[in-house]
Amino acid sequence: MKQTKSYAWWDNEKQEFRYIYQSELAVKICSTDYFKKAIEEGKGKILPVVIIEASKYYEMKEELEERIQAIENIAANRRESMRIRSQQKNTTKNYKEK
Repeated sequence: MKQTKSYAWWDNEKQEFRYIYQSELAVKICSTDYFKKAIEEGKGKILPVVIIEASKYYEMKEELEERIQAIENIAANRRESMRIRSQQKNTTKNYKEK
């Protein structure tokens, strides 16, 4: 999986990263005065980020979703099996009482 270390502006108001570049200096150059003032006012900050190749992310996401679905299916099958056993025990118990 390809990973790239970069820097980005974190916007506290919009709750998102913007202006993603490979160096902190490159982010600052975008708008030196704005970022300096915005940081002082608590509107955001420049943070290191790691970029993961998007295609790999989606492949991993799909694989994880498939695994989760398989686990949910197993759990549903076990619940159904326990429900059937419980019914069988109740039927047997009622038959013996008669």
